[in-house]
This record gives sequence, structure tokens and C-alpha cells, in this order.
Amino acid sequence: MFNHLVLIIMASIVISGCAKHLFDQFNDNATITDVIMYGDSLCASTVSTPHIMEIKKDCVAGRTLQSLDPIDYDHRIIFLALGINDIIQGISSDDYKIKLELITSQNMICVLPNKHPTIDSVDHRQAMIEVCELYIDPVSDCGVTVGDPDGVHYFTEDYEALATCLSAMI
Repeated sequence: MFNHLVLIIMASIVISGCAKHLFDQFNDNATITDVIMYGDSLCASTVSTPHIMEIKKDCVAGRTLQSLDPIDYDHRIIFLALGINDIIQGISSDDYKIKLELITSQNMICVLPNKHPTIDSVDHRQAMIEVCELYIDPVSDCGVTVGDPDGVHYFTEDYEALATCLSAMI
């Protein structure tokens, strides 16, 4: 009975919009509108890197690169931060690379998928390195520690470190 009550309360919160501040696909408060980040849950929260940088975003929890469509190429800079969900869903590094080759542009900066203790991201990271003219590794280039116990998500200081690093590129 208790679990059903918790479920009903959580559903009510989401439906009423009270949880909107936790996850937003878009950043309606962006002040830098010629820069956008496309990503997954790593940029979906309102304390994530795009909000710190005050840039536009299109971020959906669980999004894969394969499901990304459409891309608005009219931005001065596009940050592409997708890959870990492709790996989790079993999308091969070859298919990931093909999609990257189809969508990358000169104004795109790729954010490499994190190295993960139980998810082999080596081939997908290599595919992104081979395809993207500009790329950044959140851990080695920006000092992100991937502090969350799930090995994927960041703590506030990690979002801030990535924001500082990416801001230098715009």
C-alpha cells in the first residue's frame, strides 16, 4: 500500500508541474541564444551545464544520438553531448559513427561520452574523436570527476567544471 501511495504522490507532483524545475528539455532562461547543447540527462536538469552557461539546450533524459532529430544548425556553436545511452541500448560504435558523420558540422563541438566502470565506451569515444573536428573530454580536459555513484551523472561542481571549460570555447 505504501508504494502505491508514493507512486500516486510522485505522479501528482509531475502532472502538476511541481517537478518542472528538476528536468527541462529547453532552457527558457538562456541569455546566450546563438549557442545550443544537444544532450541527454547530463544536461536535462536545471543545475546542469547549459543553465550555468545560460545557453540554449535541447536535452532529453535517455536520448541517444540515433534518436536526435532535427538539429538546428543556425546556431554559432553547437555542443553535442550524446553517446552513453547509445552504448547502454546496444547501438554499435559503427552505427554511432555513421550517425555522427551524417550530422556533424563545422560549428559543432562534441563532448565525449564518459569512461564508465561497467560500460565499455572506448569504441564510441574513438568514433567521436575520429569524426568530430573539435571535441572535448569532460574528465581529462575539464576536471570533471563524474561523482555520482552511477558512474554517469555529475554533481554540481562537475557541471560547473564542464561549464567553465566549454565557456572558454565560445
